Amino acid sequence: MKYDDLQKLNDLKASGAITEEEYEAEKKKILNGTATSANPYWGMDEKKYSMMLHLAQLTNFVAPSLGLILPIVMWVLFKDQNEFINNNGRMAVNWIISNIIYCFVLIPLCFVIIGIPFMVVLGILNVVFCIIAGLKASEGTVWKYPLSFNFLG
Repeated sequence: MKYDDLQKLNDLKASGAITEEEYEAEKKKILNGTATSANPYWGMDEKKYSMMLHLAQLTNFVAPSLGLILPIVMWVLFKDQNEFINNNGRMAVNWIISNIIYCFVLIPLCFVIIGIPFMVVLGILNVVFCIIAGLKASEGTVWKYPLSFNFLG
């Protein structure tokens, strides 16, 4: 990989696309291992991507159902390529499924008024849990949502 980058750099210098100074600076970066490489996860590293995966659930406030679909799509795209993203995605999807089950149980209870405060609490917990899970993912930790059923392991 390093040698391929050096060859590309040599080609750029030979074609006149970069100056000698630019060539030397980039060569030093490549040889020192500080050359920038494209992150395969939508331009983010695995921690930021996993954080965004959890926070994507909050897009329900912008577009209903997007907060259900987006995290699942984000997880499925890279679950086979990165274990950290896979683990965070499984936790998020477990919470999404659990949240849907809680809603199905609470909606009929809203007709007898008792379900309304529980729906409010569930909504608050959803926001808080997503933020906590996102922060933990940004620190490199996989966080299991409390009250979440373990459907996907």
